[in-house]
Amino acid sequence: TVSHQQIAQDVANKKYSNINDQKILLNEKNYSIYINYKRYEFEQILMRKGSFTKKIWIEYFKWEENNGNLSRARDIMERMCKQFNLDEESYLKYISFEIKNWNIQSARNIF
Repeated sequence: TVSHQQIAQDVANKKYSNINDQKILLNEKNYSIYINYKRYEFEQILMRKGSFTKKIWIEYFKWEENNGNLSRARDIMERMCKQFNLDEESYLKYISFEIKNWNIQSARNIF
């Protein structure tokens, strides 16, 4: 099996650089490579452009949420709230996400 680190390294070496959003993903392996590539890409953007750009955090969060990975989306929101500690909008987006996904107690625990 291929580890996440190997995929990230392959992506860094441009082995999968021809993957784009419009390409039809035909099987699970390609889908997995695509998902890992996009995550790697978002993390690299956060590192390059600085993690103080809220728009990138929100795009990353929405992308994970749209792909059905709620635990990763939640993790991104927690990281964003730590980064923008005093930003009310970040916390409200996180609370909205939890309520939308019927995690009422989690939403209450945020504040």
